[in-house]
Amino acid sequence: MGTTTVRRERLDALLQQVQAAKGIRLEVGILESTPHLGHDGRPGPTIAQVLAWIEAGIGSKPARPIIRWVVAAKRDEIRQHMRWVGHRIALGQDPRGDLEKLRADLERWAKDRMVAVDAIDTGQTRDAITAVVRHGGR
Repeated sequence: MGTTTVRRERLDALLQQVQAAKGIRLEVGILESTPHLGHDGRPGPTIAQVLAWIEAGIGSKPARPIIRWVVAAKRDEIRQHMRWVGHRIALGQDPRGDLEKLRADLERWAKDRMVAVDAIDTGQTRDAITAVVRHGGR
């Protein structure tokens, strides 16, 4: 990526946009505390707990990292997405489209990883994995 020269009057606006962007957070995983339904239809532990057990392993089940794998394996793609976001901000453009693309990719990568490590039974955990872009303190 090349360099861009920004005039002084544009720099002030750019700095304000960067300050506003500092409030952007991207969260991936099980973001709601929904109970996991057993095969008998009764609620059990939360889906977040089930994902934690899949990630770390429990009892005789080995660890099958999902979220950690996505962050490690897709690091370059995530960085490229963030470069696009930074580029949009530098040009004074709205980065929400690039953030939404990153959100969708993270969600897809996590769900694909669950299939790859054979961590799917009823599909509740896979279907509950989401990624959201949060702005500010929300």
